[in-house]
Amino acid sequence: MWRFPVPGARKKELVQAQAGEQLRSGIVYIAPPTSHLFVTSNGICLSEAVFVDLARPSADLLLQSVAASFKKRAIVCAVW
Repeated sequence: MWRFPVPGARKKELVQAQAGEQLRSGIVYIAPPTSHLFVTSNGICLSEAVFVDLARPSADLLLQSVAASFKKRAIVCAVW
């Protein structure tokens, strides 16, 4: 488990995502380095499909899956 301090924010647990894992509040999921990460209302899916714009994991695929699964309930924070 890794923790990154953010001033004024509650601490979040960072975990490497596992296929079939249910999403839990307060957890930040990190994609494995060789897999695309998708989220659905049923949990986490991983795929080793082809690279997307020369990348795997692909942020585009992750954000598209969040939008498709959670629609207006989705809140996303992307950090590069």
